[in-house]
Amino acid sequence: MRSGGHVDGPSAGMLTTATFLALLRGDAVKTDVTMTGTINPDGTSGPVAGIPQKLAGAAAAGKKSFGYPVGMRQAEDLRTGERVDLETFGAALGVTVVEVKTLRDAYLLLTGIDLGDRASIDVAALATPPELVEALNIRVDMWRASAESGFARVGPVLDAMTPEMRESLQWLQAPIFQAVKAATACEKAGQLFAAEQEWMEVMVATAAAEDELAILEAARLGKLEEAFSVLMPYLEL
Repeated sequence: MRSGGHVDGPSAGMLTTATFLALLRGDAVKTDVTMTGTINPDGTSGPVAGIPQKLAGAAAAGKKSFGYPVGMRQAEDLRTGERVDLETFGAALGVTVVEVKTLRDAYLLLTGIDLGDRASIDVAALATPPELVEALNIRVDMWRASAESGFARVGPVLDAMTPEMRESLQWLQAPIFQAVKAATACEKAGQLFAAEQEWMEVMVATAAAEDELAILEAARLGKLEEAFSVLMPYLEL
């Protein structure tokens, strides 16, 4: 078994895990199958961005089956900002699109083998320990509170603008709303690791929106030095 190509970020987590598991077990991997999605410590799939682009790339590479993370059938197109139904889009490309909930789903898609048929799985033993669940809930609550604090600061600024100005700043608000939706969905599904990550994304997006609004307001008032002082840390990244 060989692997190659460039891997950037956690989006290949589920694929990498399933592939290495197949290597350890000696099972053949289908060459016309691929997938995207992070893998959480409990073996569930986690959200990623740019799935329509990844699906199109998979189709261009000759893949016939494509797995996507649980709950992300409606995914954002990074070029247009529109929501795309992955299964409809995949059908148009000649690719069968499959929702991957867990490593077991990923392994079945990648090899055609159901791990449940090959090994006895003690579901209770795989359950997240109660003390870890409690700790995760505390962390999720903390990040959500930080995000809500950011909303409290950004909201009044947007509310004070004219409807036309708010409409022109949809590009600024969209990442926040999308991250909130993903974080809420992960919480409802009990995917606390993913929920924590998504609430962190909300906080980061909200903080960036605060800075961008400050820059726009300072520029509008002719306070260019103040605008530049807010912008400088981003230029130094």
